[in-house]
Amino acid sequence: MQRVAKFAKYLPHFGWRPVVLTTRYGRGGPRDSTLAEELESVEVYRAHAPDPYRWLRSLMRRLHTRPESRSDRIHGGHLGPLHPAAWLIPDGKVGWLPFGVGWALNHDHRGYQAVLSTLPTPTAAILGSLISRLWRVPHVVDYRDPWSGGYYLPRRPKLLARLESAWEKRILLQASAVSAVPEAANALPKAETPVWVIHNGYDEADFTDTVPKRIDAGFVIAHVGILFRGRDMQPLSAALRILRKRRPRLHQQVHLVQVGRVDDSVARQLQELSHEIRLSQFPSVNHADAISYMSGADLLYLPTSHDHLPGKTYEYLRSGTPLLGLGDRGSQLHCLIEETGGGLVFARDDHDAVARFIEATAVGASPARPADHSRLARYSREACARTMAELLDRVARG
Repeated sequence: MQRVAKFAKYLPHFGWRPVVLTTRYGRGGPRDSTLAEELESVEVYRAHAPDPYRWLRSLMRRLHTRPESRSDRIHGGHLGPLHPAAWLIPDGKVGWLPFGVGWALNHDHRGYQAVLSTLPTPTAAILGSLISRLWRVPHVVDYRDPWSGGYYLPRRPKLLARLESAWEKRILLQASAVSAVPEAANALPKAETPVWVIHNGYDEADFTDTVPKRIDAGFVIAHVGILFRGRDMQPLSAALRILRKRRPRLHQQVHLVQVGRVDDSVARQLQELSHEIRLSQFPSVNHADAISYMSGADLLYLPTSHDHLPGKTYEYLRSGTPLLGLGDRGSQLHCLIEETGGGLVFARDDHDAVARFIEATAVGASPARPADHSRLARYSREACARTMAELLDRVARG
């Protein structure tokens, strides 16, 4: 949501006035009203969007006493083809389409020069394509994550997977251009539509009055954001066990801080860790507090999977706190850190190297070079909005 909100905030600096169409109710999970305070001058319209999946989950909670799995709400990629969500094509917001089209038909669109849709959810790309054809203006599809085959989606039955892939390709062929974060750009179906890589980033304004939040005087390792199966605490737990054998006194100083939701598997890992080290958990905080926890830590933990580069990576780097990343050599995370500095990236199973990095950082001898802010500046939200404005200028002229 930050990518969209920051585009809306900074596009007016470059000659574009955004008007936002969204759903009346967003996806499940915590809501941060502070982000909306930056957009008070932006027109926002909310259309009805019936969500069959939301209704189904509500029904299942009534039929069963067992609480709903938090991992279902956070991360759908492990759900099999028999799960009801796997049959909702393209996603649970498909009911938004007729109401969004109705809004477009009744809205005075004189002066509008482009439609920008951003996904997930993929329904937004379909709705954007329909509105652009109704209004006869160019359509730009923005990818924050891949669509068909996306790791966050359930595994479809083969016929539905092929239908979804064909649907995506049709939308791309009809679009004037595509913008995407790097990993999504690499996963796009082949099409002749121009593709612009526009990274996520950090907002310099978010760091202007930041007051670091310190948990205690120990060595604080923090993870800020959601955790789920595949992006979890297991590599860090293994490294900390090695550190306990090698430097028991140092191990006693470690304080692990988790800020954000976790699924059931990570909750069990944290429960086990709480018997070995000090642990603090904050299930949900606003964005300003999240930045403060990043800035107040001694080391930031960032596990990745599917060559996915979490949006918070750029904020991690801007915070000035050393970053401990997990990812393959040549991954998006590895390439970014090689360019900007600010941390090191290790293989997920290289527990000894991770332990040595923690040890060196704790004693003030970190091998990671500080982040180069001149290189990092190209990933500011304002710089990314400038690139988006250039793309919109081009399609509007074309």
